[in-house]
Amino acid sequence: MATFNDPGTLPMFADFTHIGAVAPSVQAMVVAFHANYLNALNRVPQNYIKQADIGTFVMQGIFEGRVPMQLPGSLAFELRTDTRRYQQLHLAAPSVKTSPFDLNFEWPYILENGDAKLKEYYGPQTLPAAYVDAGRAHKYRMLGDLRKVAYGTSAQALTIPQPGFPLGLPLYSDGSVTAAHFSHPFRADSARFVNLYLTAGKFDSDALITTQANMANIPHPTIPHLPAGYEVKHIKGPTWMRKPFFDVAVANLQMQIKTLGGTSVAAAATNIAALDKLKEIGESNFIGASGVGPVTYHIDPTMDAHPLVAGVNQGKHFWEAVDGSPDGAPYVNFLAPDVNFTPMVRLLGDQSEEATKSGMIRIYGDLHAGVGAGWPGGVALYFEG
Repeated sequence: MATFNDPGTLPMFADFTHIGAVAPSVQAMVVAFHANYLNALNRVPQNYIKQADIGTFVMQGIFEGRVPMQLPGSLAFELRTDTRRYQQLHLAAPSVKTSPFDLNFEWPYILENGDAKLKEYYGPQTLPAAYVDAGRAHKYRMLGDLRKVAYGTSAQALTIPQPGFPLGLPLYSDGSVTAAHFSHPFRADSARFVNLYLTAGKFDSDALITTQANMANIPHPTIPHLPAGYEVKHIKGPTWMRKPFFDVAVANLQMQIKTLGGTSVAAAATNIAALDKLKEIGESNFIGASGVGPVTYHIDPTMDAHPLVAGVNQGKHFWEAVDGSPDGAPYVNFLAPDVNFTPMVRLLGDQSEEATKSGMIRIYGDLHAGVGAGWPGGVALYFEG
């Protein structure tokens, strides 16, 4: 067997010996291309971007769209008297306007006349799928951008007008820095609620129950003494929330070391918020319509850059609770040419006047899209403080 000291042996494998050097020009003639991973770096992680579908709605349109919501003055029956009392029917219609976005590519058109395989690896054969993913990723990024400007006195993402607030309130409002939301946006005497908690503490099992209870207790807009029916089904957080989420969601039975009479003993503590345990017991079997039930956790990297956790607050506990029921009022509305955020793509090929003048083949991708605040009942934001 050859050794590493043998000048005719490659240092990677002791039993592989080369006979002579092959000229680079000859090597190039036998280079093998395998396209399995051609688009590996173009692919978008679907588990992240599909979060933008939870609790949101996409209107199909080009310039402006509205989402009408009917709100009766009341749905409470009253004792009939000689004079009938009439309720008003209100119509709320949050508006969303689009802005133009583009994504373009170019490459030398001489490649169209070159190696057949090389031609296959460029442009028209590979980019359409990438454009589809890019459109969906743009929707996800827009959701993250809206969250950053949807709280505080300088908020840009505002709800529909509410009593005393003709421009609306921030999508996330804490009732102190900004006023609490009205459960009925056309009645100043309606019950109020908040959906921003700036001193929520650490996320643990107790915080989860509190998060769920807060949303479950949001008052109904038109029926007195009845909750609106929101439930926390999804909880999102920045990348550093993986462990806190894991600790709450996965732990089913933990052994906790405690001291009893000076002696360390192990005590079993069942996590009341464990997903499997709650499914096994069934919420309705032990607590009724409480809004307390299993949730799905999501890591949302766009939350890493939220102003609430910037600078010295980096790493503090931060989470968003979302209902996401398909029949609930969306907390965010999108507007795009189609519901999948598919861009309009145009190819100027090697026979085009553009390619003749520039020597480049070009693909233009255009997307008119917009995002706006919806109704705040089905979402809440929590910050450790």
